[in-house]
Amino acid sequence: MSGRKGGRYFVLILAIFVILSSCLFMTACNKQSVEGDIEYSLYIRRTYYHKESQTMTVYLSLSNDERMTIEGTSANWHYKKRDLDAFYYCYDYTVTFSPSTIFSVVENSLTQEQRIIDGTEYNNLKVVLEYATIYKSVEGSEKVVKSDGYYLHDFPFEETDESFQATLTRRIYNAAVWYGVLVAAAVAVFGMILAIVLLRRKKYANERQERTESE
Repeated sequence: MSGRKGGRYFVLILAIFVILSSCLFMTACNKQSVEGDIEYSLYIRRTYYHKESQTMTVYLSLSNDERMTIEGTSANWHYKKRDLDAFYYCYDYTVTFSPSTIFSVVENSLTQEQRIIDGTEYNNLKVVLEYATIYKSVEGSEKVVKSDGYYLHDFPFEETDESFQATLTRRIYNAAVWYGVLVAAAVAVFGMILAIVLLRRKKYANERQERTESE
């Protein structure tokens, strides 16, 4: 019987060791540097018409779907992962493109039907890069608007701007560390319970032996 119990304890301790080793391995992987670039095209996500100023505002977003993107548009998406502390890390995203090129291509892509709404012709054009995300933790534009379940980050630019750069940051919890903490807590609780059980068994065995000897 004692051999079986010892085997069970050995298997349990081995399982805990494997779990802790996996958590440490995942933590090491999360600390690896991740950085790269992706080239995107742009598409018209939505438009807004201001009748009083006869201004049409075009909101652009990133995509690689050629069926919806505007030909001739190109934007660089640079991403980099960095550690904040033991429990959190973040991704920094930077979007860059040529404002004059994008503005000109978008303006030329608009049809007459898009510029005339209910008899009003919208000759003034504004262009905005809009980043839509489901993650509230993303930080970017000064004013964030929630619409249809998305958090919208808007970055307006002018045709005369020399350059364009929009920066976004997403804070993410380090799952491996949190799991490690939970496992360590579970191990501590299990150790306490096991110690209590063993002490009670030892006490019971001593009491039974004393009764046997007294008889």
